[in-house]
Amino acid sequence: VALIKKANYHLRTGFLSTQYLLKVLSDHGKTDIAYRILLQDTYPSWLYALKKGATTIWECWEGVDPNTGRVYMSHNHYSPGAVGSWMYRTIGGIEIGSPGYKNIIVQPKPGGGLTSARALIDTNYGTVSSDWKIENGKFHLKVAIPFNTSAKIILPDGQEHVHGSGEYNYVIEI
Repeated sequence: VALIKKANYHLRTGFLSTQYLLKVLSDHGKTDIAYRILLQDTYPSWLYALKKGATTIWECWEGVDPNTGRVYMSHNHYSPGAVGSWMYRTIGGIEIGSPGYKNIIVQPKPGGGLTSARALIDTNYGTVSSDWKIENGKFHLKVAIPFNTSAKIILPDGQEHVHGSGEYNYVIEI
């Protein structure tokens, strides 16, 4: 964490480790730092590429030379793009509970100043969705669980609920 702060919350990971950084931070109670890295918009970062017009994730953070327009490497690459997995699991809160999503865990972790998020995953049983917003000091969560599955829903305040298939709505103070 000290090295991340020293780098002003910019990515300084290698090719193979970038995909694990946010997950490891969240797994160790540092989701706030993971959000700061995700939402960083200066070089090197994911949002830097978006500010430069990217519609995919670049293989290298530079992407395009601002002076010459020269393109660096691939502009559609998996390793840095693996941040999407963290976004589904942490922002959307959808995690696999058992193989094939027979059992699902829904545990959104809002942060980074985001006020809403929606995540959907198509499984063999149907679509799992998590849709949340923060409004007037309240956290609103809508969850859809497909037929023949079950889910443990864990709210940001720690409340846990276990349900079978269906649609569920929660509102808590935050």
